[in-house]
Amino acid sequence: MMSGENPRASMNLRETQELLDSVFDFMCRPCWRPKPQNPFCFYPPILAKRQDVLVVDDDRQALHNAQQTFKCFGWSPVCFTWNRLERAVSQKGLFIQHLKIEGSVICDGQNRFTELMSQFSVRSSYCHEIAQSCELLHVLDEIPDSQAGRYWAVDVMHVGLRSLGVAMLANHGIYRFSLSGILDGLREIGIFSSSDTEKIADHP
Repeated sequence: MMSGENPRASMNLRETQELLDSVFDFMCRPCWRPKPQNPFCFYPPILAKRQDVLVVDDDRQALHNAQQTFKCFGWSPVCFTWNRLERAVSQKGLFIQHLKIEGSVICDGQNRFTELMSQFSVRSSYCHEIAQSCELLHVLDEIPDSQAGRYWAVDVMHVGLRSLGVAMLANHGIYRFSLSGILDGLREIGIFSSSDTEKIADHP
């Protein structure tokens, strides 16, 4: 497992383990029991009130059951098979960099996850990710004239701008993943002014 700081309240390894034990106690044993070799990775959440967890398992039913269980506790689970994780490492995706620099391994019985992380290195360019984020933001050229449409637009803007900021910073060798970190980084490279970042950070 990996554990990182929650912007709302820091969760240390002991507290994380206690919370995890509670989750495990809650689980229905015939459905899914964590195997010692399966890694769980906690990492700092994007949203202040969320605790993110990555679960890796080749058993898709186990992943489904783990996902539902963690959701019951208000966590935000991400479930990968080993093949998917290995592809992400080989493609040098920024999510893996997020795990590597901001997470803490809690459970990795066979060290398979740790070894994969040690093999990871970032790319020199993330221009493709920048182009994808810009393309996503272009869908905002036409926003449905309804309350649902406006909510949709806000979601798209949040995802697109965050992805764009992460990729732009990565091209400068800066790796930030929280909103405040991304805004500070964009200010540091001259994309935003201090007043711009304050307005965005203070926006409800």
